[in-house]
Amino acid sequence: MQSKAGLIKTIQTGRSALAMDDHTYRDMLRNLTGAKSCKDLNETDLKRVLAHLRERGFTPKKSPTEGLQRKVRSLWFSLADAGAVQNRDFKATDAYVKRVTGVSMRKASPGALSEVIEQLKRWLERIDTVTV
Repeated sequence: MQSKAGLIKTIQTGRSALAMDDHTYRDMLRNLTGAKSCKDLNETDLKRVLAHLRERGFTPKKSPTEGLQRKVRSLWFSLADAGAVQNRDFKATDAYVKRVTGVSMRKASPGALSEVIEQLKRWLERIDTVTV
């Protein structure tokens, strides 16, 4: 789920991608929400604007690390299921990634996340070896 600031950033990216001039953009906002600026909108209205931009052909690009982040979370859950970690929370996973890479999971590079994934895999292998 995106924050209000994230939604506004995505809308601005969509505006640029669709090559909307300022007048057209402001007219669209007024027609959809009655407001002239995204800053005046609540989260529901921002989602409506974003849906409208998608209908017009805007497709937001996914983060290059999104799949790697999901893999880190999946491995973390496997470690929690095996009893190796006590906390399944995102904050715990993020703290581990930060300890290993020096940055949060959202800011980590694909290479750094790949290294974390390999470390988590090795950790799981050690647990499997001990329990067999």
